[in-house]
Amino acid sequence: PPTCTMACEATASPSTGGAPLSVAFTASVSPGTCQGTVTYDWDFGDASPHASTASPSHTYASAGTYTWRMRATIAGVTCEKTGTVTVITCTLACQANITPTSGSAPLEVVFTGYATPSNCQGAVSYDWDFGDTSAHGIQASVGHTYPWPGSFPFKLTATVATTVCTQTGVIQVTPAAAAPPIASPGDHVYLISASAHSSGAAGTYWLSDL
Repeated sequence: PPTCTMACEATASPSTGGAPLSVAFTASVSPGTCQGTVTYDWDFGDASPHASTASPSHTYASAGTYTWRMRATIAGVTCEKTGTVTVITCTLACQANITPTSGSAPLEVVFTGYATPSNCQGAVSYDWDFGDTSAHGIQASVGHTYPWPGSFPFKLTATVATTVCTQTGVIQVTPAAAAPPIASPGDHVYLISASAHSSGAAGTYWLSDL
């Protein structure tokens, strides 16, 4: 019978990225005149369980460089391919812009968060704790009203994948300004129009005090 020969190729995509990194692996095999079924063994290089399908996927949770190996076997003939996947540390910078940070009650405040991820997978999520036991805000920019005076510590938490960035600060709310006292009529000067200088009842007249 003809000799069994086999050629194979294997790819990993993407081969680099931030953690956690999901990688699609693909093997292609040309078994020639071999009899039987090709079996596969994928070693992802991170001490995780092996895969036995032609095109598995695998997620690398931690930063590092991993050497993977694909081994295809048929009728006692083996073909191997190797490669590397580089997982980069995900970093996240953030800042919070608050306007205003102080004022009298009720105080309306606009909270705006900015986040800059690097080598990260996925979208940034936001969580605003306004420090007054109210429901949290989950948008990058939110408005919130403090109805009573006090000192309220706020916290912004920005998250992407498993990387977290926080910013904190304090909102100072003072009591509402007291209404000015109402003066007695004798404390005012009243301006009366010319039309007020008309005859009153039974021989009386309106007079201004100017």
